[in-house]
Amino acid sequence: MTYHADWRIAIGTAILGNSLTAAQRRKQLMYEPSESPELPTAAEILDADDETLEALVVGYVEARLELQPSTPFDAFASLSRKVQYVYATALLEGEVESGGFNQYFYNSSSDFALEALAGYRAIGATDHARLLRQAIEVFHAERWFHFRIRQRRSLDAFFDSYQFTRLSQIDEHFLEIEDDPIVRRASYIRDHLGEFSSP
Repeated sequence: MTYHADWRIAIGTAILGNSLTAAQRRKQLMYEPSESPELPTAAEILDADDETLEALVVGYVEARLELQPSTPFDAFASLSRKVQYVYATALLEGEVESGGFNQYFYNSSSDFALEALAGYRAIGATDHARLLRQAIEVFHAERWFHFRIRQRRSLDAFFDSYQFTRLSQIDEHFLEIEDDPIVRRASYIRDHLGEFSSP
């Protein structure tokens, strides 16, 4: 079965919108675990609008990670650095828009925080990079607090943590940045067509 562009768009959009579970995403993708997802073709990239283009790349990465659920870091590490940058920044924004930096650092998405920071620098989103750097510094300063919240393993503890973390102070500034990272990522993808397209 071929891994079609419309499925990549669906999965990428779902990831960015946090609307489906991993199992639902797999079903929506309709691929067999033995099959290998592919990046969009150059023609698909050049024909896609910015949001669709981002969804194609994010969907591709998610499909790759789903194929290796026990070793997602290996799957992520096997991607080109530029693909990692696009995925990590898009993933971060989905988390921050949903629940702020507190949610981002609570979830495993933050495992890619350094790639997101490098990604914002690579695409020229300097305000995003500056605020993410601040968030990383705050998280590091509060690491024992966040460790204890994770150890409690309850939603109540997670929601209570918003009262005590300084990460929330960064959220509003991050979400008010006028520079659109989707536009920057799409431009970055088109500028590096060879690393984002399949033959």
